[in-house]
Amino acid sequence: MPTYENLPDFLDDWEHLTREQKRHFRAAVRKFVADLKTGGNFRASLRVMPMHANSGVWEMTWEGNNGRATFSYGPEIRPGERHVMIMAVPGRGARLYVPQCCRELKMRRPCHLLRLVCAMISDPPG
Repeated sequence: MPTYENLPDFLDDWEHLTREQKRHFRAAVRKFVADLKTGGNFRASLRVMPMHANSGVWEMTWEGNNGRATFSYGPEIRPGERHVMIMAVPGRGARLYVPQCCRELKMRRPCHLLRLVCAMISDPPG
């Protein structure tokens, strides 16, 4: 069974999802975990793919692109098991804030570590 951790942006996003969005996310996660257990060949309906502008960051979508989550893989906690760090799960139509320093690097969404650095040197969204 893969291990996971919910990063702060995910927890904030989660609070703003509707009950139905949460239900769809949980269903997608069950499929994701089942695919990880069988070797990580993800079913096409999850559309799991690396984000082009953010090395090491992956995204998956479901429900006709109405659901979306970003994640990365962290160091194994249990030997032989993937560790998934869930970064964000913005609700439908949510706009992702990308700090200026990340836009200059042509990143569509900053990785969680870079986001911390950017937050220290950028103005918050207003």
